[in-house]
Amino acid sequence: MNLIHMLVEKKVSIIGVDFAGVRRGAEHTKTDQFCADHGIFIIENLCHLKDLCGLKKPCLIHTYPMNYTGMTGLPCRVVAETEE
Repeated sequence: MNLIHMLVEKKVSIIGVDFAGVRRGAEHTKTDQFCADHGIFIIENLCHLKDLCGLKKPCLIHTYPMNYTGMTGLPCRVVAETEE
């Protein structure tokens, strides 16, 4: 939770992770809501995040909502725009 609070202080808008959530169990929904209350959305189950590590210039991340019936969460397509 210390990292989550630091990211809130930095006013990030998106937290992207390559696993199913930033917290487990009962803390999962509570932490997602805490971030949403601060204007931060958590995007889970991303792949190829290591490709963005070590970039010399910042990249721009785009999210595109997708409408699927019967799914939980807010599914989206994520695209990273880099200069490299």
